[in-house]
Amino acid sequence: AGMDNFVTKPIRRPELMAAIAHTVPARNSGSAAPPAFDRAKLLNELGGATNVLPRMVSLFAETAPVLIAQIRAGLETQDAPAVFRAAHNLRGSAAQFCASAAYTAAQKLEENSRRGDLKEGPAQLADLESLVGRLQTELEQLLETA
Repeated sequence: AGMDNFVTKPIRRPELMAAIAHTVPARNSGSAAPPAFDRAKLLNELGGATNVLPRMVSLFAETAPVLIAQIRAGLETQDAPAVFRAAHNLRGSAAQFCASAAYTAAQKLEENSRRGDLKEGPAQLADLESLVGRLQTELEQLLETA
């Protein structure tokens, strides 16, 4: 019917951005966006134990939205310790998948919240949400092809 992708209600920004990124080709100087994670490094880190990958991806899909919601709530209430904890946990999750861009974005938010500086938080969260959405999409694609 010509449909390339879909997003279910309620619409969540990370899922929407991931669907758009998956459907619309990147237009930055004619090259595709870099992958959200280092596939070779991840598979090497697993040491051939790819049977654990579906569970890892499932846990990430369950916890990442919760952590993002905790960051959002912390930013809304200016609760820097709550933002720190959630960003720290999300950074650890990104590290498990060798997702350097998401790791770095979470780390910046974590460092700023440690200092009690939340003024850049909303922009940092938007960036992090986008990167986590891409990561989730690419991990699901990895499972489909594995």
